[in-house]
Amino acid sequence: MSNSLKGILRFSAAIIVFAAGPLTGWVDPSFVESSFKSALETYRKANYNQAHESFTTLLMDSRGTGYYSMTRFMVALSSYREGRWEPAAREFADFVKSFPESEFASTAKLYQGNALFFSGDLVGAAEAFLASAKTAGVTNPEVHTNAMTSAANLLWGYLTDDQMALLSGRIEGVSGQIVDFYRVKRFQHRGENRRALELCNRSLESRGTGEFTDSLRALSNSLSSSISGKITILVLAPTEGRYAEFGLAIANGVRMAVEKNSRDGKKNISIVVENTSADPLVATYACKSAIAKHAPIAVIGPLLSEVAVPVAICCDQERVPLIMPTASKEGLAGISPFTFQLSAPPSVGAKTLARFAVDSLGLTRFSALAPDDAVGRKAVDTFAKEVEALGAKMSGVAYYSSGTIDFSEQLKSIRKPYWEEARRSFPYADSTDSRFYKPDRSVRNEDEWIVEIPGFFIPAYSEDLVNILPQVPFNYIRARFLGENGWIINQLKTMNGALLDSSIIVPDDFWVDESSTMWTAFSNEYRKSFGAAPTRIAALAYDCAKLVLTGIDKGLITPEQQRDFLSATRNFVGPSGKITFDEFGTNVDVSLVRFNGNKPEKIR
Repeated sequence: MSNSLKGILRFSAAIIVFAAGPLTGWVDPSFVESSFKSALETYRKANYNQAHESFTTLLMDSRGTGYYSMTRFMVALSSYREGRWEPAAREFADFVKSFPESEFASTAKLYQGNALFFSGDLVGAAEAFLASAKTAGVTNPEVHTNAMTSAANLLWGYLTDDQMALLSGRIEGVSGQIVDFYRVKRFQHRGENRRALELCNRSLESRGTGEFTDSLRALSNSLSSSISGKITILVLAPTEGRYAEFGLAIANGVRMAVEKNSRDGKKNISIVVENTSADPLVATYACKSAIAKHAPIAVIGPLLSEVAVPVAICCDQERVPLIMPTASKEGLAGISPFTFQLSAPPSVGAKTLARFAVDSLGLTRFSALAPDDAVGRKAVDTFAKEVEALGAKMSGVAYYSSGTIDFSEQLKSIRKPYWEEARRSFPYADSTDSRFYKPDRSVRNEDEWIVEIPGFFIPAYSEDLVNILPQVPFNYIRARFLGENGWIINQLKTMNGALLDSSIIVPDDFWVDESSTMWTAFSNEYRKSFGAAPTRIAALAYDCAKLVLTGIDKGLITPEQQRDFLSATRNFVGPSGKITFDEFGTNVDVSLVRFNGNKPEKIR
């Protein structure tokens, strides 16, 4: 930078000589003319402080004359020569603002850039140099050359990545191409080819055609060719310790998808598996280190929601898509536009259940029983809002604390509005109405009247369900259950089918639809590859990888391109089920299962 600045300073002397030339052709009051000449002579004697005072004094008298713009210019130049960088930068900026069409506007911008550089504002300096080059154009080649040289030196060696990004956002259109060009070159120089290609393509799409368009196109072609030969998918999973079985299922699911892709003659893609130990700190360090070392096109994992949160933040900072096969914590996908969640959180399941119950089952009245925690309350709130938006009604909600075994108080609270309605109906009932009469046609006691809840939403945990479900009929309630969260199908199948019959639930992450031909094909292939039966976790990881591979097959070989492709995913079908990402990156295609006795059957 120092050599170019010396050149600019040498160039500035020529400007002063040029400025003094036309004086004989100006027709201004003699006082203004003599005052200007006197101030200029003071300047030439290098008495810049006195020159600044003289030119400043002349501003009022020269206004409206041909000397006014040159007086403004010389005020700024005097500050500059005196080494008063911040005032000089302001005065040159004011000159350009007041006289944007002046023949000296590009020169003023050049001096402003120098002043900003010397005062430590490197971003402002680069912006001023680029503005000078743009203003100079082909009419003032010397200024254009000096400005471009100074800008290039700043862009290549002085500005940080954050400063470069800030500058790129400030400069619109083709003028910003030089910033983009040097950002691309810097990424490429550091071996960050995917980031370089993303920026290169984004610039070509958004900046228009300019001086650096051909250079950016050439870089894009070169980078694409280089990246296509080396594509990596990073897998984060607990491959040792307590959760190793699940972590290996994730890794195997991804491996199977990639190996099948290679057998089909597609691009050669490598997998890097990093052990997270199911620990947030370990996972975050592994993620950051692996991204720096391998520059993956996407990250798949981790297993647990609490581990996924910091990993999602890391992937957002590194601008690499994170596709989570199993983490289902509320709001995970909303952490970043680079974060995608295959296992839907409870609120999505609650909304799906509500819509199905109203639209497909025709139910118009509901109650709910849920754990008194953030998950339970969020699920009930979402369910209630959805059914009410669809014109149905919530007639009772109760919550229970952790460790509750006897749910009679909650069930009595939920039963009460239905019982009060039953009391009004009792006088008109006959002995065949089982709500009020026993099988022997004798009348039931009032506290034994049976109430019917058309839709009973219970987003409970599995350890609570074993007590809740039998207690519902014990408290004289008939209901169709709508369940999610802890409704583990393999556990439910051991319960009395009379309790479960006609229940509609969101299945757990371990349940598979064995009637699906896609699952059968996947299962057979998995057994051949790994000698064991797959779990649905393996299928979820397989589908994560298939999404990435589909994007690669379409030529989308940068993380940002993958992010855009994933964001547009609709109705993708794999062995784990259907996938449609909403605007936040959450899969909203939730399966539903109906129990026929204690036999689960997929209905959606």
